[in-house]
Amino acid sequence: MVNESLFVEVWPQRGMTVAAIGLRQAEDSNLLWRRAGHVAPECSRALGPSGTPSIESLHDLFVGGWFEMSPHAGLPGTLDGAPTMLHGEALRLPWGIDSADPTRVEASVRAVRWPLQLRRQVKLRGERVEVRSEIRNESSTAIGVSQGEHPCFGRERFAAGRLTLEAERCEVLPPLDPGNASAAAGEFEWPLAPGDAGGVVDFSAIPTVADGSHDHVSITLASPRVVLSAPEGPRLCIEIDLDVHPHLLLWRNFRAASAPSHGSWDVFAIEPMSAPGRSIDDAVAAAATRRLEAGEAAAYGFAIAVSP
Repeated sequence: MVNESLFVEVWPQRGMTVAAIGLRQAEDSNLLWRRAGHVAPECSRALGPSGTPSIESLHDLFVGGWFEMSPHAGLPGTLDGAPTMLHGEALRLPWGIDSADPTRVEASVRAVRWPLQLRRQVKLRGERVEVRSEIRNESSTAIGVSQGEHPCFGRERFAAGRLTLEAERCEVLPPLDPGNASAAAGEFEWPLAPGDAGGVVDFSAIPTVADGSHDHVSITLASPRVVLSAPEGPRLCIEIDLDVHPHLLLWRNFRAASAPSHGSWDVFAIEPMSAPGRSIDDAVAAAATRRLEAGEAAAYGFAIAVSP
């Protein structure tokens, strides 16, 4: 898709992933991070096992870019008595295009293991990339869901830049990768957190070098706008529907030597979430899953505005 300001590349057959966003005058410059050299397998409705094995299967598919986490955002857990998959089914499925034009694509897919219909529209409007996502319960009983967005950005592309946001609460989550954590687990006041080995970590600063760190920070937002800027441009304004996504998960992996990246990923993700923490079990513990009644649908909007 292209207009007078931006170009956007969308892959409906690969989980409705937005693979590229860039300024029209610099079409070789993707503002989203992509996993170098990785050719993912084709998406299929044969999803493989849920639970812990779904972490590895998602990493096989993961190319970066920007995707929806639905119907279950975060690490797998148990919801409604059934195991979930890492970040849900949406990214794993081939979506069917319902309609499209040069500045818009709308697609839909039915989940495999849950009687849920997903619909998503990606649209270019001036300097904004807008999405509208809907999830509908097509069963005769209530179903729990927990959703989010997962845009990935390259540290090198935004090195020495800033992440500006207003926070009500911030917590460095206990490390999944203890040897590479840069900050100590616990609550802190944005943006400065106690360092794991002393000092402080400024989570608003995009580092100029990849230091091998790997961290997750859970944030409760006080404002619907998060701004990501680089020293010489561009500036991205991320616009969040706080009624649906009041929380943000900041994931940073700056060439951590551990699996699955083995030092090859230099990436951070700014992930609006409907629940705090990073897993379905966290969402359940916080009573933050949404119950969709039979036939009920839930929708939200999300946008990234780009300026030079």
